[in-house]
Amino acid sequence: MTGLLVKDCLTLVKQMKIFLVIIIVFSIVPGYNMSAFAIVYSALLPMTALAYDERSKWDMLASMMPYRPRDMVLSKYLLGICAVLAAVILSCVAQTVINAVRHTAAEPGFIAGSAVMFCAGLITLSLLLPFMFRFGVEKGRIALFVIVGLAAVAAVFLSGKSEDAASFYASESISLSAVAGVIGAAAAVILIVSVLISVRIYSRKEF
Repeated sequence: MTGLLVKDCLTLVKQMKIFLVIIIVFSIVPGYNMSAFAIVYSALLPMTALAYDERSKWDMLASMMPYRPRDMVLSKYLLGICAVLAAVILSCVAQTVINAVRHTAAEPGFIAGSAVMFCAGLITLSLLLPFMFRFGVEKGRIALFVIVGLAAVAAVFLSGKSEDAASFYASESISLSAVAGVIGAAAAVILIVSVLISVRIYSRKEF
C-alpha cells in the first residue's frame, strides 16, 4: 500500500508541478471560495494518477505483483483523502497567519466551515472514483465534468463566508457545528459505500 502511494505521489510531482502549485496558491489565498476550489481540485488528483496508470498499462503489471484489488483501490482513495486534507490544512494555516498579521480574530464558524469543505472534497472523490474504475478515465470524463461542477458549486455555497453562514444558522436556531457533523457523517457513509463499490468493480476487471 505504501509503495503504491509513493508511486502515485512521485508521478504527480513529476508530471503535474504547475497543477500542484495552483492548488497550493488557491489554498493560501484569503477567502473560503478559493479554498473550496483548491479542495475540490485536490480531490481530482487520484483521477490524474489513474490516467497515468492507464497510459502506462500499470494495472497489467500490478496484476502480476502481490497487490490485492483492495490495495489498488484503497491507494487511490488514500491519495485523494491526503490531498484534500493537505489543502484544508494549508487553508487553515494560511487563514490563521493572516489573522495573526492583521491582529483579527478568526471568523465565526471557521473550523466548521473548513470541515464542510473537507467533506465536500471527500464526497467529490467518492462519487468520481467508482465511475473511473468502471469506465476508465477517458470514458468517465462526462461524470467528471458533471460531478466536479456540482461539487464546486456546492463547496462554495456550503462554505461561503463563515460569518454569513453562522448568521444564517443562528437565525434558524441551528448550530453550524451540528450541520458540519451531519455532513461529515454523510460523507463518511458515502465514502465507505464508494470504496466497497470500487473494490467490487476492480475485482471483476480483466487485464
